[in-house]
Amino acid sequence: MTMNRGNVAIIILNYNGYQDTIECLESLGRISYQDFQVVLVDNASTDDSVARLRQWLSENKNAAAKVHLVENEKNYGYARGNNVGIKYALANFGSEYTLILNNDTSVEPDFLQPLIEGLRERAVALAGPRIIESGVKYHWQGYLPSRINFLNYLAFLTPLRQVFIKTPLSIEFNLERSESPRPAYSIPGCCMLFRSGALESVGLFDEKTFLGWEECIIAEKLFQAGYRTVVVPKSRIFHKVSRGFAKISLLTRKDSYQESERYFQLNYLKMPSYQRRLIGLIRSLSHFLTVLSAGSAEKKAGSIQ
Repeated sequence: MTMNRGNVAIIILNYNGYQDTIECLESLGRISYQDFQVVLVDNASTDDSVARLRQWLSENKNAAAKVHLVENEKNYGYARGNNVGIKYALANFGSEYTLILNNDTSVEPDFLQPLIEGLRERAVALAGPRIIESGVKYHWQGYLPSRINFLNYLAFLTPLRQVFIKTPLSIEFNLERSESPRPAYSIPGCCMLFRSGALESVGLFDEKTFLGWEECIIAEKLFQAGYRTVVVPKSRIFHKVSRGFAKISLLTRKDSYQESERYFQLNYLKMPSYQRRLIGLIRSLSHFLTVLSAGSAEKKAGSIQ
């Protein structure tokens, strides 16, 4: 193994999204911390992503020197797709840190150093930045501050979340600008900096999921292994929310999300069946009310015209 060829290995997963991927790579080209290598994994795109990415790399020789393109034979989803990149990096770079970065993100020039500093304590295995929704100046995409139980699952991981995030206290919490790192249980999967040894010790991402709940599953794996997670607000990135998901059909996304949720509930939370049924009931009721509301809005709009 070649050790420390780039202190940070950055894994970017592309699926039919070369435009976003190129913007992400361009933002990485402007960062102040330069001791990194990029593993760009194409998840069997069905468009001309690979050709477009190869063309961009051929036209940007300096960037290309840090980018290693890996082509998957099929779309493996988030967990296995990223694991392909992680395994490549572990075998070829031996980097101390591994960064999982969505292709639909762009980063600020000084985002990486604070994240690395957030992993200064050996017990901390994962650090995440302040994630700002692109086009919304101050919106900070949330993280889970504490380990999941049934009550906070209902509050934050079902449609009831809309009640909580629209309260004045919640808005203030999400918009506040503290620069101090804070402990967390899980952070959004669009930007996760791991201590490579810790990630390897827990077996990387669980490949039994295709899309959805990966950040909660890896959070629980780290928690059970005795590791800690922090959010570092001083580090900032921008995220084009759900742009990557939009490349996959709605039905596939919905089915995969539900399968991943059930897998997480059963195998990691050990959630009793009555709790799973109640959560499912809340989701169904929310979907019904959403459809009903949309129908009423269309009817009202038609009567106005």
